Amino acid sequence: MGHRDETATLPCWLEVDLDRVTANVRALQQWVGPRTQLAAVVKAEAYGTGAAELAQVVASAGAQWIAVARVHEGVQLRGAGVTLPILVMNRTDPEEADLAVRHDLALTVDSVDLARALSAAAARYGTQAGVQLKVDTGLHRFGVEPEAALVLARALANLDNLDLQALWTHFASADEADPRFTLEQIARFERVTDELAAAGYRFPMRHACNSAATLAFPQAHYDMVRVGLTLYGVSPSGSMPDGLELQPAVSFKARIARIVELQPGEGVGYGQIWHAARPTRVALVTAGYADGVRRGVSNRGFALVHGARAPIIGRVSMDQTTLDITAIPAVQVGDLATFFGDDGAEIDLATFAAASDTIPHEALTSIGGRVARVYQRGGRPTRVVRLAGATDAASEAPIAIR
Repeated sequence: MGHRDETATLPCWLEVDLDRVTANVRALQQWVGPRTQLAAVVKAEAYGTGAAELAQVVASAGAQWIAVARVHEGVQLRGAGVTLPILVMNRTDPEEADLAVRHDLALTVDSVDLARALSAAAARYGTQAGVQLKVDTGLHRFGVEPEAALVLARALANLDNLDLQALWTHFASADEADPRFTLEQIARFERVTDELAAAGYRFPMRHACNSAATLAFPQAHYDMVRVGLTLYGVSPSGSMPDGLELQPAVSFKARIARIVELQPGEGVGYGQIWHAARPTRVALVTAGYADGVRRGVSNRGFALVHGARAPIIGRVSMDQTTLDITAIPAVQVGDLATFFGDDGAEIDLATFAAASDTIPHEALTSIGGRVARVYQRGGRPTRVVRLAGATDAASEAPIAIR
């Protein structure tokens, strides 16, 4: 007996191949070598793929750390059973110190006030609070200025119950062809490291590389790299270095719900911004801008149907998109349209993103919350997840998401 198609009733879904994610984690670990740890960045619901599921997968594949942007993301992962060390990379309000310590989250500390709050919370629970110091080497977002790093390091060292784990930074343009600014940032980070060491402050770990820098700047791998987009087989710069093979792990698919024949002069969609110049066969696809098909691809993007490119025609609406399938024979209601991923041919995530003048990171995180996340193992769905809960594909039993 064959397996039931778990996607048969879904209007659209984001397909995540967990075997490929596993392979990518292992390939990245081999790329950086055994002395460099791997932190899997699963902020923003693991770039929209589902943080609880992905955190468990990358842990099983060998990642040593999990990284998130906010305290509540780390708390949710602890509730889902994630036991790896978790780093909160963005600013944390001192009021959240108690919550962070209770859930064993390492915080990036940028102020003495936060450090004191963590020290006090750790004392209450009879533990140590993990802290990491981030230096702003030129991105000018979050972190302390290089000249302030020594003052903060001294304050951290003078407080009880703090586990000073790492010194780190973040690059501004590691995905650009011109390496000069990244090299400047590396040099600044090295200078700060040396200045702190000369004053007696050495850190067990240093890290600097995001996905782009992990691929392009091996001299900055240090003790750990932080990889996000590359977990899904996507390069932020659009190219992969020799010796590293990553596998595309995400696809965005939808069903064709209706097929209509238009005559020359007839239009389709809101505003009638497209009109048929010839007899045209049009497919209505059940995904729109609320699902992640950005309105900017109206009249300019395409999807795959039966392995061929079908142009997006007319204006993308909230729930639906229309495709010209005139040149693709034998298309029927119920067939698939693939916006990115593999369907006999492939549209990579970067191409899908470029059609609406954005980047792969934004395109992936823009997949709507109502879109089912379908996890695959061994080439078949094993789990379907929505914001309200999950269904085990084998048993159909509802599983609560904590």
